[in-house]
Amino acid sequence: MALLVGLMSLSITACGESAIEKAKRRHDWVQENGTFGELCVATKAVQEAYFDANDMEQFNFWHTSADAACANAQLLGASTPVKEAVSQESDGSR
Repeated sequence: MALLVGLMSLSITACGESAIEKAKRRHDWVQENGTFGELCVATKAVQEAYFDANDMEQFNFWHTSADAACANAQLLGASTPVKEAVSQESDGSR
């Protein structure tokens, strides 16, 4: 039974969204609903998906983005909600 479930999940992944699309969708969700720590992890996941796809131009872009996201997590606190910090910055409270 476990083999059947594993094969089914493989076929869904093959026919559905790519690893890049899935990682980017998660990243977008985290930007709206997550913390800086989660954004660091989600951005690194997109970076790794591009590496696995051998797209070095996008890998380099997301590598830079991951560095920035992780630096923000260190500076502002990993548990700080992204949306809260962005809204405070845009209204001048930070």
